[in-house]
Amino acid sequence: MREVFSKVAHVEFSGIGTYLLVILIFIIGIVIGVIGVAKILSLLLNKFKTSVYASILGLLLASPFAIIYLTVKGYQEYINFSNPWIYIIGGVTLILGTLFGFLMVYLEKKNEKPEIEKDNNQEEKEDDEE
Repeated sequence: MREVFSKVAHVEFSGIGTYLLVILIFIIGIVIGVIGVAKILSLLLNKFKTSVYASILGLLLASPFAIIYLTVKGYQEYINFSNPWIYIIGGVTLILGTLFGFLMVYLEKKNEKPEIEKDNNQEEKEDDEE
């Protein structure tokens, strides 16, 4: 596979025909994967809307830290990981993220209750009119 990408990057298409089947299978796998993930996310969004949004938000918020960590990992000899502040900040952000997730779920449930009560009140008014 590395040879294929190397030839494409250097615009050398000679001998790439032998890898055409591999490229085609690779593209088909990407398409099937994207469609599969879209279907799974659609099903999950229909059943667990808040949790899915919170998970996606968590991934988006955590990804810069992962990128920075992997970048810094190459420079470990220059950074002192025995510093306790790294672990304290990590623990605090973990707790804050968890509390934020619970707060989102709580607020959604709080907003759903008036709609249910509103429906019940409308039913009672219709019963009174009869």
